[in-house]
Order: sequence, then structure tokens, then C-alpha cells
Amino acid sequence: MTAKRKALLSAVTLEEAQAMTGRIWSRHRSAVAEPGEFRSDIERYAVGQSHVAMVECGSAIAVDVEGCVDRVFVYLPVEGRVEFEVGGERLAAGPGGLALMAPGGGYRFEATPVRCLVLEVRLERLAEELKVKGYPDGRVGSMAWEAGNSGADGVTALVGFVYGELRDTSRPPPSVRYLRRMDAVLLTSLARLVAGAMAAAVGRGELIGRRTLDEVEVWMKGRVERPFAAAELAAYAGLTVRSMQRGFIRHFHSTPVAYLQGLRLEGAREALLAGRGRLTVTDVAPDYQFHHLGRFASAYRRKFGESPSTTIGHLKETKA
Repeated sequence: MTAKRKALLSAVTLEEAQAMTGRIWSRHRSAVAEPGEFRSDIERYAVGQSHVAMVECGSAIAVDVEGCVDRVFVYLPVEGRVEFEVGGERLAAGPGGLALMAPGGGYRFEATPVRCLVLEVRLERLAEELKVKGYPDGRVGSMAWEAGNSGADGVTALVGFVYGELRDTSRPPPSVRYLRRMDAVLLTSLARLVAGAMAAAVGRGELIGRRTLDEVEVWMKGRVERPFAAAELAAYAGLTVRSMQRGFIRHFHSTPVAYLQGLRLEGAREALLAGRGRLTVTDVAPDYQFHHLGRFASAYRRKFGESPSTTIGHLKETKA
């Protein structure tokens, strides 16, 4: 079964644009910053239980949004800049950055002429993913990231990739099964980004030795495709290996080796999915320091509930 492509929705007046966005999302009240010709286009696609849309507006615009109670909206500008006012706080995002609007109350945004991807995720699904990552109340607040944040860059690249797959009319639409898998990857990546920001809000300035938690995490991510030795991390943090191990477990609830293996498995899975069935386990596993394919397959199955060969098989089915 393949996914259906969505037709382009267009509006040439503010009234049409407000009616169009109201049908798709929630009630919007819009005003154009400067008089002149107006046009707004929206492409919107289902990706599993989520949605990805591209919104284009050729005019500078200010919009009051009532907001939704059950969905999180992530704005990822491709061109132009969007500034938000929510709960008395101002947030902004430009190309390469993103802004997440939490459900509940309304918000206002002002945009230059803009092309902006929008990712919609159900709150209950994001909350469940955050619980897995150690945030039991699953509460999500509005937040923004500028370009250059590695987590934001990853989410932006994934959303752009999925959008490109969906609008490519030179080949059949992706299968429903494939889109469900991409939905899971998007959800995991977004939850990882949000969890990192939530951790920062409650003490990412805390230290392991002479390094902050953020610095340690960035250092670990830099070892995903390189050999790792605990002594290296200990030296980086200015600690003995034993003290570094204790500090890592206290802050990350995992040993350094187990934490790094999780990052490597996630990287390998994302590589397999991006390969759309063209890559084999032998192609991917060594790049992430898995040199024993049987152990890699076992660890992969424990983390994702299926073997890497099953993941590849499903991807090949979507191309058939």
C-alpha cells in the first residue's frame, strides 16, 4: 500500500488563507504587514501518525493562532524568518533553526516572506517518548533553536528529507509502512532534542569533572564513528576513570560504553533508513564501530524490536 499525495492548497486573499488554515489546523487571524498582492500555498502530507507541511507566503504577515490542545507544532523555516510571542516570551527561528510551539494556549507569530516546513506531532506520543528518556510528567514547553545546534540540525534534515520523498513525483509515493518508520525516526529525533533542552533547563551547567554535561555529550557524539576508550573521556573531563564512570552514571543514568552504543545504534538505524534498502548491514555496521555483525544484530533487535535485516527487507518492499 502506498501513501496518497496531497494536492497543493492555495489562497489569494487573507480570508481564504484563514479559512484554509482553520480547516487544516486551528483558527488563525492574519494581517499583512504591507499592502499588495497576497498569495499563500500549503502542501500537507501524512507521515504515519504525524504530518509534514510546507507553507509558503509571499508577504510579510502577522498571525494570531488559537493553538491546539493535542498537537505540537514545529516550525522549520527554509527561507525567511519567523518570530513568535507565546506566554509573554519571544522566540525566533531562521533557516536551519526551528521553533516548537507547545499545545494549550494560543500564540502569535510574525514572518517575513517565508517558506517554512511544519511538523505536527501528537502530544501524547511525544510525552510517551519523553517518559522513556527520563521525564515522567511528559510536559512540553515552547522553545526554539537557532541553526548550528546538532540536534536541531538533525531534526531539520530529517523533516526536509521526508518532505522531499513525499513530493517527488518522478517515482511512486512511499509506502504506508515506510512512512510509519520515518514517523518513528522523526518522533525519536524530536524527543531527543526536546529532552536535551529540558535537561539544560534543570542543570546542564552541572559538571562532570571540569566539563559541563553538554560538553561531555557532544564529545560522546563525536565518537559515534570512532573507537572509544574510557580513559580518553576521563582525561577530557579531568577525572580518574572510576570517578568519571560514577559521574556519568549519576547524570546520564548509563555507563559511557552503554550510552555510546545507544548513540551508535541510532546512527546505524538512521543510515539504513536513509539508504532506502540500498545499504546492507555490512555497509553500515563497521561505520559505527560494530565489527561483529552477530552482536550488532542482537543489540539492534533489543533496542528497536526487529533485526537490521528486517528493517532493510521492509525498505526493499516499499520500493517494489
